[in-house]
Amino acid sequence: MLEGTKSNFKLLYFVSSMFPSYILFLFNVYNTFNNTKETNGYYILIFIIIVIVGVVAAHICKSLIINTSNSETGKILRFTSVKNRKNTKNGNVISFVLSTIMSSVFIFDNSLILTFCSMILIQFALYFLLMHTDEIFPNALLILLGIDFYKVEIVYKDEKEFLEFETIYIFVERKVCKINQITNRCSKIVGIGDSSSDVYVLNVRGDLL
Repeated sequence: MLEGTKSNFKLLYFVSSMFPSYILFLFNVYNTFNNTKETNGYYILIFIIIVIVGVVAAHICKSLIINTSNSETGKILRFTSVKNRKNTKNGNVISFVLSTIMSSVFIFDNSLILTFCSMILIQFALYFLLMHTDEIFPNALLILLGIDFYKVEIVYKDEKEFLEFETIYIFVERKVCKINQITNRCSKIVGIGDSSSDVYVLNVRGDLL
């Protein structure tokens, strides 16, 4: 899904998208292991750190997306229409729920260290899958911040003016435009990664051309 984008963007998107899982995991650990007044303070501190890291990661992601949408450089593609039948918005809720549950329920009653090790291994596995899957992984924090992520099939003209079809991913700032507003209208999108990336941002400088 995010192949071709920069490593820092991939990591920021992953961390912010997994934010609910980290919170749920922390609560499960707290409820499983015996806690004292001293350890309660550590749980509160970890909770605060998770919230700060998740929110900051989401805000940085949003800033990178908005900065790209204002850019006139990079990989630019102009398309003539969007096929409604192929649109997917903000990913699959089922995959989001399953990944959240998977990351938070593996609690080993007799070993806190083993519990955290299994959590880390699951995170690596989910990160690898996220980077190499064709499906959108939902990011609840970005959605709350007004960023929608679409998987769409576009129609565009190649160098020889032949119509081409391609499935791509587009970040759209909700207050600027919605995907149905650019359907069947010529629009410009800017790549958020290198030439191999299929991830774009709707360009706000003359996006409806």
